[in-house]
Parts: sequence; structure tokens; C-alpha cells
Amino acid sequence: MGDNTYGQLGTGDHEAREFAVSVQLSPGAANAKQVYAGPNTSFVQCHNGDVWAFGNNLDNQLSVSSETTVPRPRLIDIKYAHGIYPYDTFTLAICHGAMYYTGKMNEYDSENWTHLMMGKRFTNLISAGPMLYGLSKEGVVFKLDTNKDETIGIREIRNKKIVQLVAGKNHVLALDEKGATHTWQASPTARVTRTGLSKASYIAAGGNTCVALSNSLQL
Repeated sequence: MGDNTYGQLGTGDHEAREFAVSVQLSPGAANAKQVYAGPNTSFVQCHNGDVWAFGNNLDNQLSVSSETTVPRPRLIDIKYAHGIYPYDTFTLAICHGAMYYTGKMNEYDSENWTHLMMGKRFTNLISAGPMLYGLSKEGVVFKLDTNKDETIGIREIRNKKIVQLVAGKNHVLALDEKGATHTWQASPTARVTRTGLSKASYIAAGGNTCVALSNSLQL
């Protein structure tokens, strides 16, 4: 339910809905396993690995060529995604540990799913400001450079195992395995600083705000 300007509800039209409605993928489609919602896009992953998408495709963030909006679920050319991360003008995905993207990401454009950063076994990807960051299965945070197809570890937290990574509009917050939190501005030269929180168990971020669930506050 909600806004449906770009067909992001998958109902086949562009009319807003005040109440929840059922959306059918396609006759014969596998059962849905996970859903992902972006600013004006929606993705449904099925138990067989198929991914269906609908909504805004103005910058090709659904990887559906020649259509600016997709009001009905469309089977797209990516499968067995570990995670899908929709943003305003682009979409990130993790497949077999590699990062894929489609759409307009900063100054980079891709009309189809383009793979980058092979071999790092990413478990999470985030975008903040002009930067992209990835969290590996080993708990290492990387800065991702889509132009050079390389990764650069964040030096100040390289020896800490990061278990959660979140981002606001222009900042990043990381939680390590001991409950300490670390933050930095989203820029190529930013330095990581430790916050006053310890024994945190969960973190979240959005817009210009960071929040953390903690049993202790150290000043």
C-alpha cells in the first residue's frame, strides 16, 4: 500500500493504495522468499533464486531496458542474490560474494547487471554520499571503487571484526564484535573515530541520524 506513482506496488497501474493488496508475480512463479523495497522500486526474491522487480526504471535501476516504469512484476536477469539493496537511481546486489550494480551510480552508468569486486565474499553493501562500502564475511570493511574495480580496507578498523555496517545520508556507523561503535563521514579521505558507546548490540542509521541499542554509555 502507499504511493504508486512509478508502479512500485506491482498492481499493473499507477494508482495509490490506502490498504494492502495482493500482488501476483506470474503464473507458475516460485513462492516468494524475501522482499526488498527502495525509494520507488520493489524486488521479490523467490525460493528458486528468481528475482522479480517493479517500479521506477528511469535510470535503469531495475535492469529492464527501454522502459521508464514497470508497473507489473518482471523477471530480471539476476539470480541467487544474497541481498538486494535498492537506492534512488541504482540498485546493488550480492551474488556469490561479488557485488553487482545496475542503474546510475554517481557518475557510473550500467544498463545491465555489472559485476565488480570479485572474491571478497561480501555480506552487506551500503551507499553513503559519493561512497560505496562493503562488509565481508570475515568482518572487514572495504571502500569500493567502481572505476578501478578494486577494494581498499578501512585502515583504522582493519584489525577489528565488524558485525554490522549501516549508513545515513553522508555518514557510516560500524559495530564490532565487542560492542564498540565506530563512525566516519562518507568521503575518500575520512578518518574513523570511535563513539562514546560501548556494549552496543544493534545499530541503525538514516538521513542525518545514527542510533544504537546499548547497555552502557561511556563519556
